[in-house]
Amino acid sequence: MRFDKQTHPNVFIRRLFISFGVVLLLFALLLARLFFLQVINNDKYTLLSDKNRTYITYSAAPRGTIFDRNKKILATSRLSYCAAIDLSRYTSSDWARMCDTLGLNKDTPPSAYIDKQIRAVGPTSIIPVKDHLSWNEILDVETLSSQGVGVVVVPKIVRVYPYGAACCHCVGYVTQPNSSDIARNANLKVLDASIGKMGIERAFDASLQGQIGMRRVEVNAMRHMVRVMDEQPPVKGQDVTLAIDVDLQTDVIDIMKDVRCGVVMVMDIRTGEILASVSVPTFDPSLFSKAISKQEWQGLLGNQDLPLINRAVAGVYAPGSAFKPIVALAALDRGVVSSKTRFDCYGYYDVNKDRFHCHRWRTGGHGELDIVKAIEQSCDVFFYNIAVKIGASAIIDVARDFGFGELTNVGLLEEKRGQVPPAKKVWQKQDIGMAINLAIGQGNLTATPLQLLRMTAMLASGRRVEPVLVACVGAGEGAEAGEGRADPADAADGGVAGNVGGGAANGRATDGGVEEGGGLNPVDGAKNAANAEPGIPNVNEGNAQNSRDPSTSSQQRDPSSSSQQQRDLSSSSQQQRDLSYSGAALEIVRSGMLSVVEHGTASRACKSAFINGTQGELVRRWFEADDGCGGRAGGRPGSRPEGRPVRKLSLAGKTGSTQVCRITKDERVAGRLIERPYHLKDHALFVGYAPADNPRFAVVVVVEHGESGGRVAAPIGAQALVAAIARAAANFH
Repeated sequence: MRFDKQTHPNVFIRRLFISFGVVLLLFALLLARLFFLQVINNDKYTLLSDKNRTYITYSAAPRGTIFDRNKKILATSRLSYCAAIDLSRYTSSDWARMCDTLGLNKDTPPSAYIDKQIRAVGPTSIIPVKDHLSWNEILDVETLSSQGVGVVVVPKIVRVYPYGAACCHCVGYVTQPNSSDIARNANLKVLDASIGKMGIERAFDASLQGQIGMRRVEVNAMRHMVRVMDEQPPVKGQDVTLAIDVDLQTDVIDIMKDVRCGVVMVMDIRTGEILASVSVPTFDPSLFSKAISKQEWQGLLGNQDLPLINRAVAGVYAPGSAFKPIVALAALDRGVVSSKTRFDCYGYYDVNKDRFHCHRWRTGGHGELDIVKAIEQSCDVFFYNIAVKIGASAIIDVARDFGFGELTNVGLLEEKRGQVPPAKKVWQKQDIGMAINLAIGQGNLTATPLQLLRMTAMLASGRRVEPVLVACVGAGEGAEAGEGRADPADAADGGVAGNVGGGAANGRATDGGVEEGGGLNPVDGAKNAANAEPGIPNVNEGNAQNSRDPSTSSQQRDPSSSSQQQRDLSSSSQQQRDLSYSGAALEIVRSGMLSVVEHGTASRACKSAFINGTQGELVRRWFEADDGCGGRAGGRPGSRPEGRPVRKLSLAGKTGSTQVCRITKDERVAGRLIERPYHLKDHALFVGYAPADNPRFAVVVVVEHGESGGRVAAPIGAQALVAAIARAAANFH
């Protein structure tokens, strides 16, 4: 039936209103959607629109330069060039031509390589394929690019170490950031970003990094640049100046040319500045500036001598007889012994049913001697007698007062604390064995070479000396002057380090022989890093309590921001506090250390190391000054009053030998020691200072498995001290 609107007017009107309402509803929905897009989500879609027409690239800032004390460059950044795939022009047919020109591996699927790079650094239009192009390779790449191949030459900042391995451990190295580093710091996504992984490069990474640059360009539909819309150039990182004298550093390396594994450190006692810090074996830090190959990385990890370990601050050793001056000072300070006290040495000391030997157990001992002679001859029995009288707690108290068991906060996050037993007074009466072991620098006592160096400087000067490695951060008026210490909470046990040397629970230490006790075994700090990502070293200490993944370094506070830095090194000697021990006690200990070199365990070895040639002439001219070694009276070479005799160079020190394996009963009975393989030979130590009558320089030497402190370590220390004085004399002129 046909509908008649005149017959049913209400139905028509109702339908008209319904249709009109539907149209209004549709318009309302459309307006709401437009409001949602244009107003509520305006920022989102504006950003998406800008992304379609603009492109932002970021560039890494050049890292700050690291200088030595004489402004010689130890680490700097330079411009290099790499070949990179330009994804806006790249086609699958380009890969073969690129491989032929650049010598790349054709078997690697280009898609897999590109995907890997994008996963590592995020979305990007530039994928590096080869670093460090030669000029000929740059010309070849530019030729390919002009022919339409999707490859371009891209400038890249690389880290350069002019002195190579000479300062590798204290300066450190940088690597390309891994995914964990980028997750913590998005700025590391830039093409040529790098992150410090060891030494100063790691500890002061935030200061050295600088501010990344930004460039925003407008592009067309083909992603080709139309114009530059905004540009912010990168800002170079702050410079860092070290207290190290690189010339002295190279001298010490030459002195150590025959040492397989060991440490030599030299300090200026007046200021605490570390003038040289050499740990061998070394490595080439420039290997990490590029993408280190898997073979090179495995070669470093698999090296049994642990070249990645900075033994100066991360090597932990029993100090052995080098610790005896501390024991002597503890006894003198408490009045238990005096300069006239004498004990007899028969080559052994009996405590109940236990017998403790002296290193002269084969020849009947040292006989009767006083404390100066005991230090000179390193008589264990004399110090056993002292230990029984004063107890372990007294020794521990003095050891802690000299900084054992505590971080020096020198500015390297790899630094270890060493070990000192807790000071329990009950030990004074109930644990004589603990005291006897501590008396000869063994037992539950370990220290880093840096701690031994500070001990030596404090004994020589009678003041508290704090080691200084970083002279200042920054340049010009805004420089932060100070010791550049790492935050104790940051540096505690973290870093690319191993526990070299370990601790001997019941070992014995002597200068001329080996004694009963536990072994002193190097712990391979790299053994858990076998599966680490190539190019991102992860060498952790074997002891889980003291280990930390170096990749966490970016979470640690930059030492350069520490308020402790706000002091000038030139006034550091004025801020050193005197020790609380009597001057008479310190003088007796110093007399013993002087006698060690002149008549004792180091006498023959050190005499052969003294002045000769050009170096000797510099030292002689130095000592012609009014008061020697620069002189308290401000003398200059040649200013000595006529008729006054020229003083000779005098050296004071203490030797030590710490055993790695115990002497067997059969060897005791036979009266001789068997020949041992290298890794079971004793460690050789020497601590010393010069001149003995006006201390200026202190030295510590550790030669792993060097057997004899007097025969091996002492001549190295004497030569290092002579080299330090010669360098000071040369700079003085």
